[in-house]
Amino acid sequence: MKCLLEKLSKKQLLIGSLISTTCYFIASYFLDILYLKSKFSVPYFEAQTSFDAKKIKVWYQELIDFGTIDTYYQTQYFDFLFIATVIAMGYFVWFLFGSMLSKNTMLYKNKYQLSIFLPLAGLFDILENLVSFIMLASPTSFNDNLVYLYSGFASLKFLCWSIAIIILIILIIAVIYNLLFSKRKFKNI
Repeated sequence: MKCLLEKLSKKQLLIGSLISTTCYFIASYFLDILYLKSKFSVPYFEAQTSFDAKKIKVWYQELIDFGTIDTYYQTQYFDFLFIATVIAMGYFVWFLFGSMLSKNTMLYKNKYQLSIFLPLAGLFDILENLVSFIMLASPTSFNDNLVYLYSGFASLKFLCWSIAIIILIILIIAVIYNLLFSKRKFKNI
């Protein structure tokens, strides 16, 4: 992926960033709609990071009682499309901002490494979803130990998201600084 990104011009990175970000927001919108239609009783962050098999079994039982477990399955499948947009956006947007910096800066030199945290979040989301499908095969009687994998992958996903956002903020600040003070080369960043 690094070689592919490095071959792209800033204009191509910008186009990729705009397309992937637009796709991300569209996919996020429809994912939220599906989640609401499933009538899952708690926010997904709370469920995914609960580390509590009993609670998850209760929430799955509610889906069965509401008759919306099939909608929840659809939500899980649609999440893979959402994840693809997250991965693409992570590479394009973060790499673009890194590419906008002076070539002699640490941030510029490490722009690829800085762009991998959102795709890593996507990877952990995929793993979380795969575990959830195993759990959903027996929604009220799955092995309780599966919840540790499920919530562990979800927690790593949210950690990578957080790191990615912090990195993006740093990159944006560095780009703004570079634009405002372009006569000065800030080699320390």
